[in-house]
Amino acid sequence: MKVGGLRRIIIPPKLGYVDLGLGPIPESPLSRYKLNRLLEQMVASKNGQIIFDVYLRNAFDDEADQGYYNDSSLTEEEFNTLRQNIEKTQKGAKNI
Repeated sequence: MKVGGLRRIIIPPKLGYVDLGLGPIPESPLSRYKLNRLLEQMVASKNGQIIFDVYLRNAFDDEADQGYYNDSSLTEEEFNTLRQNIEKTQKGAKNI
């Protein structure tokens, strides 16, 4: 991702905050109860997905970078294929 780039990150429920032991754990029992109720509502209403829009404002060179990673952007065709696959998966999950 380049400086000025915008990405949408979609985290499915199994990787998000809805599984026991993951995510922020409030200290008080009442706060934990409220969090659990909120998460149950998220799953029931929107499949529990967590969506982040990330905008890269600044970057710096990492002196320790060994060059292991190579970031490249998707072509428009690859992006559309990915979007269609995600939509098919979501439709299939709703039918279950």
